[in-house]
Amino acid sequence: MVDQSLLIGRQLGNYRMEGLIGHSSSSEVYRGTHVQLHRQAAVKIWHIQLSESEWQTFRREVQILSLLDHPNILRVLDVGREQNVPLMIMEDVANGTLRQRLKDGQRLPLSIVVTYIKQLASALQYIHDHRLAHLNIKPENILLDGQNNVLLSDVRIATIVRHIASKNSQLNMSNIQYMAPEQAMNQPHLTSDQYALAAVAYEWLIGVPPFQGSYNAILEKHRMSPPPSLLDRLPTLPEEVERTLFTALAKDPTQRFPRITDFADALEKASYQKPRARSEHVTNEISPISNAGQKATGTTSQFARSFSSSLRPKMNLTSVTSYGQLCALPEPVMSLDWSADGKQIVAAGEGRTIAIWDIASRQAIKTYQRHRGKVQMVAWGPKEMSKSIASASSEGNIQVWNVNTGTQQASWLEDAPIQYFTWSPDGQFIVSLNIAGNSIKIWDVKTGRLVIQYKSKIQQLQALDWSADGTYIVAASKEGSMQMWFVGTGMDGDREALQREQTRVYQRTAVSNINALDWAPNKKLLAYGGGNNSVDIWNPITGISPVHYDHHTGPIHYVQWSPDGTTIASASADKSVQIWDSAKGKEIYSYRGHTDSVNTVRWSPDGKLLASGSSDRTIHIWSPS
Repeated sequence: MVDQSLLIGRQLGNYRMEGLIGHSSSSEVYRGTHVQLHRQAAVKIWHIQLSESEWQTFRREVQILSLLDHPNILRVLDVGREQNVPLMIMEDVANGTLRQRLKDGQRLPLSIVVTYIKQLASALQYIHDHRLAHLNIKPENILLDGQNNVLLSDVRIATIVRHIASKNSQLNMSNIQYMAPEQAMNQPHLTSDQYALAAVAYEWLIGVPPFQGSYNAILEKHRMSPPPSLLDRLPTLPEEVERTLFTALAKDPTQRFPRITDFADALEKASYQKPRARSEHVTNEISPISNAGQKATGTTSQFARSFSSSLRPKMNLTSVTSYGQLCALPEPVMSLDWSADGKQIVAAGEGRTIAIWDIASRQAIKTYQRHRGKVQMVAWGPKEMSKSIASASSEGNIQVWNVNTGTQQASWLEDAPIQYFTWSPDGQFIVSLNIAGNSIKIWDVKTGRLVIQYKSKIQQLQALDWSADGTYIVAASKEGSMQMWFVGTGMDGDREALQREQTRVYQRTAVSNINALDWAPNKKLLAYGGGNNSVDIWNPITGISPVHYDHHTGPIHYVQWSPDGTTIASASADKSVQIWDSAKGKEIYSYRGHTDSVNTVRWSPDGKLLASGSSDRTIHIWSPS
């Protein structure tokens, strides 16, 4: 390794070296700044000197790599040399490599592994389709961008490999733990990339690569030994996942999957299988979404079969205003939403399982099990996205999926569990807030790409909402402050307008610990509630607060305006949902059918019914009429 002090501050080509990003036995990568454009990039410097003929070949190889244009491939920007030392200029990314981000032995959830492998396989298939092979896959060459998508870097450059091999009788193969046996024998195959990717996935799942030991011992194991069982280290892993990985890790290249995307698709399908070690409330679905009402092993509802008999849906008609308990779940109900036609409800309340319930039959007609972390929030899409549901989990994953087929339409990862999200009124975007509570992010639903991230000027954000006309987003904090962003023109297609952040902060509002927000459907009014047991209606444009409602005796967990904007439903830790006049703040009705804190309440689209979810593990359907 070259002494950093000799390079920091020095200009190489058009870039001034600012700091070391990473290094290997044969190269170093520095963060550099273009001396004229002031643009940052990553500058890779090899510890070799090339002859003129080698340089010309190297330059042509890098030119080919610079033409690769894929969202999961790190872009090559330029090539250069200093005193015959080759340089390659690449885009600089925010979050470093997976090797840097993960501690030794750290495991990743299966869902994240599948997400990463799908992205990497797409990039590798793109490379293969251009008649190239990567042949240098290892966690050190897999980076994370600012959206926590993976980027593949360091495609093997033949000139560099040949030069190093000519100077060293035993080529230093730093990726030997992931290298296919035929590649180690200098007979690489396109499926060698598949083998290496499977070896990386193996390590992500259990914390260690398939084979360990000395260089020669690892090489011999790649050639002769089957990989140790994953199930011995991770008994809850679906058996089909192990079979899929072992197919990709076959010694014979012809026994692997024909295409690397076939491997990724098979791994995703295998991840839906039921684990060998089964928990009490895990259902039998083998696809991401299933029709729970279909007969299976003599029962009429797969979802209901996962509950004890004491938890199955019951009717409760003791109140003339109540249509009864829709269902009981194994865990507190934290989030629910109505379909656009008012005939179904989607709910999160059973770990990683999401259920869609039919109101008329009071049956779970579909379940979705694609999340690997606990599902924390669900929301049906608006307008043209009414056939889609967005769901967020404790692993920081937001998924958008088709209600009828379970097909995933978009998925993205944040670097912390999701605290709250909401759709834009037109269904094109989702704005999210994670538990770090210091920024909001707007995502494009069709692509799953980050549109803009706004750093908050207040801390501990924990709730947000998007105004009905799409003009404003407001987020509220634990201390009772709020921040509002104007995004109207940006949502109309002027994306550059989003870069010119327009925001306003409201310090210490009338409510402490704000955890419930809702914009009125037809006017610039905001209802918000929290820790001081009250709800305020407020016009953030004028600063006028016309109504204060304080009939609850516990903290407010959720508020929602009725579709016509005349009334508000507020759910509280006092076990009640109260319906009150939004103009006068006068109570109309108080529903007390729950036996524990009410966490969420939602009006049906026609405004005639309400659905409430509680820590008593039930969802109730009722009407205030």
